[in-house]
Amino acid sequence: MDIKNKLKNKLKVIPVTIYVEFLKIIYILFLKKKDDIWLICETENQAQDNGYHFFKYIRENYPQKKVFFLIKESSPDYFKVDNLGNVIKYMSIKHIIYMFQAELILSTHGLWMVPREFGILKKHTKKIIRAKKIMLQHGIIAIKNVEKEYNKLKFELKDGFVVSSEFEKEIVINKLKYTEEEIFLTGLPRMDNLVKNNKFKNKGILLMPTFRKGIDCNEKKFKNSDFFYQISNLLKNKSLNELLSLYKVELNLYLHQNFQQYNNLFKKFENENIKVLEQKKSNFQDILKNNKLMITDYSSVAFDFSYLNKPVIFYQFDCENFLKTREKAGYIDIKKDLFGFRTEKEEEVVKKIENYIEADFIVEKIYKQRLNRYFKFRGQNNCERLYKKLIIFLKTEDE
Repeated sequence: MDIKNKLKNKLKVIPVTIYVEFLKIIYILFLKKKDDIWLICETENQAQDNGYHFFKYIRENYPQKKVFFLIKESSPDYFKVDNLGNVIKYMSIKHIIYMFQAELILSTHGLWMVPREFGILKKHTKKIIRAKKIMLQHGIIAIKNVEKEYNKLKFELKDGFVVSSEFEKEIVINKLKYTEEEIFLTGLPRMDNLVKNNKFKNKGILLMPTFRKGIDCNEKKFKNSDFFYQISNLLKNKSLNELLSLYKVELNLYLHQNFQQYNNLFKKFENENIKVLEQKKSNFQDILKNNKLMITDYSSVAFDFSYLNKPVIFYQFDCENFLKTREKAGYIDIKKDLFGFRTEKEEEVVKKIENYIEADFIVEKIYKQRLNRYFKFRGQNNCERLYKKLIIFLKTEDE
């Protein structure tokens, strides 16, 4: 970044700082913390993960509860929460005041809602936020090591952590340094909606590879990557295309959000049976419901898909190189402990697809047993469990 842009960014901070500091003074002099305000959020532009589904549940089942969802008005998801009521616009007066007054902040992505002020003032703003801060999570901890991001000594949501299993709970206690009292073993809120109305009849196959560092900076680098080469080869595989045509099965490619800008490079492989899905035109949970089989590599979204008792193929064509990009190993052996068929060979992927189609996409017993390790609960009561545990947690803290 050149000096001119750096200066421009610095100047943008000035009005934000004045605005926030003025409201901070109002809060300190005339207002106080309220014991009934809950502030829920994901990212400034997102309402589709655990935050949204938990907020929606509370609004529909406990409408008297003073729970609010924070999001930018320009977000494509804004209308979803606006229809539920109690939406707060990012950088509004209500945003700043409620951030100070809330007794509870639940987020999937840290304390991003604290506006960008000059260094020492932003630190002071964070200091006077008295709410208990809970990590709502946005995935199952297993494949990826998250100690750098979520260690309690550094992570800002340090008062509570939502998990889905005893296995995950032990990781959060032993590796992330939370106490047992700070763990909410309830299951993820979004899973409730995932199970709900899961009656799609399509026989689609979802191809959803995860992100690779360093190849998303420009189209040329992406196009010359092994990732593009391997995924392209699978899409144009003759045997696969004949298989899809014979059984009238559609294969849907859904790229990671950081790769969505390169959808056009895969469009040439589209045909009657192969489609490239665009994030902005898709409802992610419907995509999971609308497919019978997932092909991924290292993505934690495989847990969501398997939660629906659907099979997963882990196609890890670059396993050794991918592991080298990780600073620390994950919490399971991705060659032995996964809950789906694993391979590094394209022809084995095609053969396994055929096997699953012929077996009507039934999950093998061994993979069902492995999956039980990662979910203590299955069904539609995660939101209710979490709500009740939070109520108890807050009462205990007040005593």
